[in-house]
Amino acid sequence: MNSETISLNIVNISEEVALILTKFKRLQRIQSSATLVLSINNETNEVHLDQIDGESIIRDKPLEEIAEELIAEYLPKHVLRIPHVKTRDQRSSFPLCNVWYCPQSKKYFKLIVMEIS
Repeated sequence: MNSETISLNIVNISEEVALILTKFKRLQRIQSSATLVLSINNETNEVHLDQIDGESIIRDKPLEEIAEELIAEYLPKHVLRIPHVKTRDQRSSFPLCNVWYCPQSKKYFKLIVMEIS
């Protein structure tokens, strides 16, 4: 029986972005929260790292403050977050969370309508 493997690339991830994603994943071992903001270029399907305060990986900054900085752009983002969570028995947990941030803006809504048409 012949089996074929089909590869489908939905987005292109550069070596630089892949290295930072690997570094970000290893941050689960630290004792603080960390956040990474990614955007996808709709024309090239490339993943880009967004910097906030000159940093790609944001540490110990509340999600509300990060959201305030993202609102200015009115573009959809993927926000990867590793929060520091204390369990009931006082153990530390560091879950990896993905937040799809899509601001409600007339400007972005027009962009979506233009792409669908």
